Amino acid sequence: MEGGVGISSGEDRISSLPEELLCLILDSLTLKDVVRTSVLSSRWRNVWLRVSRLELNISDFPNQDTCVSFLDKFHNGSNLSEFKLNVETHVLGFKESVLEPCLSRFLKHKIQRFEFVNGMYLIPLTLSVCEALKLFPGSILAEETTPPVLLPCCMNSSLECVGIKCWITERATELKLVRYFLENSSTIKNLALHLKHESGGRMKHEPGVLKQLFEIPRRSSLCQFVILETAL
Repeated sequence: MEGGVGISSGEDRISSLPEELLCLILDSLTLKDVVRTSVLSSRWRNVWLRVSRLELNISDFPNQDTCVSFLDKFHNGSNLSEFKLNVETHVLGFKESVLEPCLSRFLKHKIQRFEFVNGMYLIPLTLSVCEALKLFPGSILAEETTPPVLLPCCMNSSLECVGIKCWITERATELKLVRYFLENSSTIKNLALHLKHESGGRMKHEPGVLKQLFEIPRRSSLCQFVILETAL
């Protein structure tokens, strides 16, 4: 334009942005698109490893070894603070023994929010290694989950919000887990129990079971405990 400053149509102005801004852009993309940016130029080659949030579905990988190899790329200099993992145990060849060691290394980053779907067995591991964990909106199944024997550091240093999602069963398996958080965490501020049941279903707890939860002593005087029921 006459009298103005000309800008070449082929100029890559995004790549010249500071890495912090590039990471903010990548945080809004899907995992596949984030990884694809690594081939744009040498400037983008490793930027995707500096994202602050990551959402992963095991079924997106051809096998567990590939998934493990992918997670291991985040070991050095990671900025991750939020991580969501969908563990589909029905995937052919799935073995907890293969994934757990990798997650133990991965979760040692300063993860402040960790959400999992269909991975209830990850509760002890997550609490034990996520020393900076603040938000734990986990999703569990109806089977019983055993909390860690040794009290994790995050229970009395950083953990503030916990979400437990499970199906309503006669065994009321969520009782043990709710009691664990209420009695042992001095920093927790919000504990939400999401009970799911099929629309029109007859599955209910025995009378008085839910009332027991509100009578459990709370180590944190600031803790608010709520129970929500959802019909699916």
